Amino acid sequence: MPLEQLHETLQRLRRRRGLTQAELGERVGHSARQVARWETGAAHLMSALAFARLADVLATDAAEWDALVTALQRLSDGQGGA
Repeated sequence: MPLEQLHETLQRLRRRRGLTQAELGERVGHSARQVARWETGAAHLMSALAFARLADVLATDAAEWDALVTALQRLSDGQGGA
């Protein structure tokens, strides 16, 4: 099974936390629309600060942090496919 892409990982972790896109956006300083764009793969760029804020809210253990970093690396290496 291939590794999840960043947008799928973000959506999965957000849902696991029981957050709406608006709630997550508020916590990381972005709009619900921007969160939706990240989750659908429509946004092809993300600042390091935005990624760090997302990881801080969504990653509660080392495995989840690794999943986010791996997905980000795949995306930056051109393997994201979106």
